[in-house]
Amino acid sequence: MKPLGHLAGGYLAARALLNIIKPAPKDELPLLALGTAAGILPDLDGIYHVAATGSLEFGEDYDHHRWISHTFPFYWLPLGLVYGWGRLTHRRRVQQAALVVAAGVTTHLLQDAVGSGTGLMWAWPVSRRMDGICTLHVKGGKAWLAVYNRHPIAWVERLTIVAALLALLRQIT
Repeated sequence: MKPLGHLAGGYLAARALLNIIKPAPKDELPLLALGTAAGILPDLDGIYHVAATGSLEFGEDYDHHRWISHTFPFYWLPLGLVYGWGRLTHRRRVQQAALVVAAGVTTHLLQDAVGSGTGLMWAWPVSRRMDGICTLHVKGGKAWLAVYNRHPIAWVERLTIVAALLALLRQIT
């Protein structure tokens, strides 16, 4: 998915989780913003790519779904530790923050399994095998974007964005 779809997914996941964990009213907006931002977090590996290559060009060889930053343990292990620390020290906000970040990141990774070029490494570190739902078999860059935008699977992202906008409108009215 593209960045807007990931932000929308992070927003929806955070909104749903906040309805369950019911934070203090003053904490709701910051947690919602944190969960929404976490929806884009795995794609910040693009900053590393730009720094390493010295270019803003994301070519056909750019397959960041093969990177550790697109695996569940990369996020779940440290977030589990943060959540555990928050629980041990009775810091409810820390626990809630860890949960909304985990929800946003998890949603991102699940979204990347749908319509991505190569899928994700679901069993990393046990296996580097990649798989997904309706993988387009295009590594990345402009080639993936061209195929993805024309493929019906892109409607999953479009509908996610519409759902997030409707949820936002419902919240502010």
